[in-house]
Amino acid sequence: MVLRLNGSQSGYVGLDAPANAGFNTLTLPDSSGTNGQVLTTDGNGVLDWQTPVDTGLLRTEGTSVSITGASTYTLTGIDAAAVDVDLFWEDFYTSGGNGFHIRLGTEENGGTIYVNGYVAHAHYSSSTTGGTYNTTIIDFPGTGSSSTNTYDGHMRITKRDGNVYFFEAFTSHKNAGYYWQTIGNWTASSPLTRVQFIVSGGVQTIAGGTAKVNYVK
Repeated sequence: MVLRLNGSQSGYVGLDAPANAGFNTLTLPDSSGTNGQVLTTDGNGVLDWQTPVDTGLLRTEGTSVSITGASTYTLTGIDAAAVDVDLFWEDFYTSGGNGFHIRLGTEENGGTIYVNGYVAHAHYSSSTTGGTYNTTIIDFPGTGSSSTNTYDGHMRITKRDGNVYFFEAFTSHKNAGYYWQTIGNWTASSPLTRVQFIVSGGVQTIAGGTAKVNYVK
């Protein structure tokens, strides 16, 4: 049975019970609530108006794309409000075995990749060890390899305050027991919205690999 409330001029609003209604009584609140509130229940049929809890966090899952064919590849579309960004790459290698770098960018002037503002420390681990320090790039100087010796990697970028970001990244060789790890921070004039892969030297190309970006805002 449907309970119908007729409009003053036309139409109606109907309330209907499910086929197996059970024995339930819903008690409405004694006010109309405020703008944006939702109707909730205490589990015993007593309804009340509540303001939704906004965590302020929304995760966006990216799509893997091919990054091959050029000496640089830029991934865009990171929301300027993102507070955590995850960059992934898989089966990466370069045309001549050179290593690669990462740079970060913003929407300034229609899209700007920063060549400064980094404090990046890289460390290589294998049978020998070594490290680099750079203020112009996020460096993985020992990587590159070939189609049968590729790299997977992950970079986490976290916003501190203003437009200061901290990052931690690693890339591991899929066919040998070594990896590069890079940590540091980056300061910009605008929010992060893009990341760029760069082959060392700028002559060779990215010969294989995919990448994706996830972010939380």
